[in-house]
Amino acid sequence: MDTIQQLQPFLEKAGVKSDFVVTRITQEASNRNYFRISLKEPFQKQSTLILCSGLKTPYQDDDHFVQLSKFFLSHGIDVPEVFAIEAEKGWLLLNDLGTESLYEYLLGLKETKTDIDKMNQILCKAVDLILKIQELTPPYPVSQRILDSDFLYAEMEFLISCIENACDVMRSKYPSLTDSFISFEWKSFIQEICSSIQKEGGFVFTHRDYHSRNLFISKDEDILLLDFQDARWGSHWYDLSSLLYDPYSNIPSSVRKFCLEYYLKKRAHLKDKLQYFQLQSIQRLLKALGTYIHQCWEKKNLIYMDSIPITLELCMEITERSFFPDSCFFFLQRMKRDFLPAFQEFLVRSQKPSSF
Repeated sequence: MDTIQQLQPFLEKAGVKSDFVVTRITQEASNRNYFRISLKEPFQKQSTLILCSGLKTPYQDDDHFVQLSKFFLSHGIDVPEVFAIEAEKGWLLLNDLGTESLYEYLLGLKETKTDIDKMNQILCKAVDLILKIQELTPPYPVSQRILDSDFLYAEMEFLISCIENACDVMRSKYPSLTDSFISFEWKSFIQEICSSIQKEGGFVFTHRDYHSRNLFISKDEDILLLDFQDARWGSHWYDLSSLLYDPYSNIPSSVRKFCLEYYLKKRAHLKDKLQYFQLQSIQRLLKALGTYIHQCWEKKNLIYMDSIPITLELCMEITERSFFPDSCFFFLQRMKRDFLPAFQEFLVRSQKPSSF
């Protein structure tokens, strides 16, 4: 983070005259960094503001974050409002939507009847927001971005390259990570999944990263939306699968079923297309798996390590329920048995001098 001396002129130019304290907010798997600015004197009735940094400079809204913020706000969807922009430094000054994410809220609940009811209630509110977003037509040029089969399979190719790159380095120490670790049959099956998702048709406006750490809860328990810059047209099921098969929160299967049924009550015409929910869910989980492996291996962000076994378990759950081909089962089995232990040990030991 830049020094207070560098930040102060930006805040003063935006109209903030108060003294302030800056604290870092948990970083997600992106180049964006978020900081909470606590003010001694309120600014536009705000006692705290959010600074987003790490954007491409000079910032020209190439990711359409500012455009989408205005769009969502104009349709009554609570997202951060952009107060000011420092293009040369890649900074955005945003209003603060709150301190409690959906992830933190769910983390504080247990699998008691009372808490399960609370999970159902808050997650159904998140489903309601998905439904509201799906009814919108995004502005140009966001409307030209589509989660088609090529885009979905590119995400799978990224996963494959992350696994293969790690295996190439680790193979001398872990012989089970053979050249044929990922089978041709599994790659073909994943390609079929991506094609099938597109063939279903009926694309809707999609957030594309709709998980518990990107959703916040207001004092009135309304759902507040963050990190929407990657929004595009996508499957009816994409955001729903991101929410219900979220490795961060790993909600109970009974809650997942309840929320899925709630969604289908609102979208009755999709009841006979549930197989696409399973296809989209495993594709989305595999996409997340690629992100976690990349963050650990390339970025050395080992905070994502705990999400890998959860993601594999969720993939296995879907595979067993959906009767996917053996190639899918064998891939997940090898990832759990061979890749993950080697990956964990290698990265932990590589943090220590002369470990190998």
